[in-house]
Amino acid sequence: MLLCVEKQKEKERRQRAECMIHVKGNDMYAESAHHDLYAALDELVDKLDRQVGRHKTRMQDHHHEAPKRLM
Repeated sequence: MLLCVEKQKEKERRQRAECMIHVKGNDMYAESAHHDLYAALDELVDKLDRQVGRHKTRMQDHHHEAPKRLM
């Protein structure tokens, strides 16, 4: 995780938060910039939450149940 304050004239996107997560089979990266560091962190967490949810769904979709045989 990287938290930094950039020296920009515009203060709207000055606070930056970046994060990289290594999960089985994938690396997830998200970044966010905002004038408030806490708002940037909240946005970053939301982005990572969506990515983890999508990754979990993809991993679960590969394990289908075998069709039941009628005898």
